[in-house]
Amino acid sequence: MLLEEEKEVLMEMGRRQREESDQDQSDDTLSLLTFCLGKEWYGVPLSQLREITKIPTITPVPGTPDYILGVAHHSGEILSVIDIKPLIGLDKTTFTEKSRLLIPRTDDEPVGLVIETVQDIVEIMHEKIEPYFLQSEGKQKGYVTGQIQIGEVLLGILDLEKLLLLE
Repeated sequence: MLLEEEKEVLMEMGRRQREESDQDQSDDTLSLLTFCLGKEWYGVPLSQLREITKIPTITPVPGTPDYILGVAHHSGEILSVIDIKPLIGLDKTTFTEKSRLLIPRTDDEPVGLVIETVQDIVEIMHEKIEPYFLQSEGKQKGYVTGQIQIGEVLLGILDLEKLLLLE
């Protein structure tokens, strides 16, 4: 496991790498940010992320669905803050010091997605990605587009674009 400072350095390196050029990444590989939701591990393509930050103060908004935690001010924007876990059939997120906000690239309303623990940035070969076999009651259908075994961890690959098309 990485120390917090090492994780921050990795995140910054990944952000710079994405900004410099998407051409650096081979068509055969996919760079993923890996993180924990409960006891399950997921990854999202770095190309779908704009930023990763600490959780800002969240102001609840009455009358919104359970997965919408509220709104937050970040870098001059008002973000809708969404808890990913209920969307994929897991219990609500328990906030800790390690919790982070993923800010995806989107042309729509800016959002922040709460995750519990950032793990690492990994580069995987597309050919190693296996089809995702639904293990829950259908909540993950469409959001998890594949899976890959990394060491002892089975990593589900989330598609944030589909996740943000909240039904």
